[in-house]
Amino acid sequence: MFLEMMLLLITICLRGILAEFQNFNFLKTNMYSDVLPTTEVDVMQGLVSRIHCVLLCARQSSCQTIFYKSSESKCFLYKYPMLERTPVNPETGIDVYEMQGCSNPAFSLFREKSVCLKIFSTTNQTFSYASTACEHEASELAILNTTETVDALAHYLFYTFGADAMKAVTIGLRNLSSWQWTDGEPFSIVHPQLTTSLNSYDGNMDPCVFNFCGIFKTFSLTDLLIFDNCCHNVMSSFACFTKALT
Repeated sequence: MFLEMMLLLITICLRGILAEFQNFNFLKTNMYSDVLPTTEVDVMQGLVSRIHCVLLCARQSSCQTIFYKSSESKCFLYKYPMLERTPVNPETGIDVYEMQGCSNPAFSLFREKSVCLKIFSTTNQTFSYASTACEHEASELAILNTTETVDALAHYLFYTFGADAMKAVTIGLRNLSSWQWTDGEPFSIVHPQLTTSLNSYDGNMDPCVFNFCGIFKTFSLTDLLIFDNCCHNVMSSFACFTKALT
């Protein structure tokens, strides 16, 4: 009787773990291996199995990427996606698994910020084109109305294009008698590293008869800027956002 009860409890526990495991989708990435990010990595203490490592990450909203060293049963948790210029150190025997949480797999997940994003580039430098292009991807031009969304876009730009790129992208901000986001909400954002310079003037298109639209630029992670150009003279790159599934 005791043995049967123990087996039943074990079965219930395993079913619970499997159910929780199936709620999250992690894929092993072949693009990155044998590396560890240089900062913001949480090292789990003790011997940790691969499945346990996945569950630890899934249970923390601040985790979306795991690094697992099977030879030592070591688990490392990371809060960001791996990007082209993420600073890393070499570490032999590391497998990398990334959480899948975007309806469009071409977008990058920022789980802690509850957003998926992608940068598109085009030769068409009009706000209306950028807005329509995002809609075709089941997304919208980036609305930076929270500290979290500003941080996500800044991190993506900085670690995708590099510290020297000072990348600027069109966002979902325009002046329709007053500055407002494309969802109709008035422009309002307070961020310690963000400067706003919206003056409804574009020296390269003056006079501007198409109204003015917003642009976000990263000089560094601690030096961010929102400024404006004529809506027919915005950046050839634009940021699309959609809500994360996880």
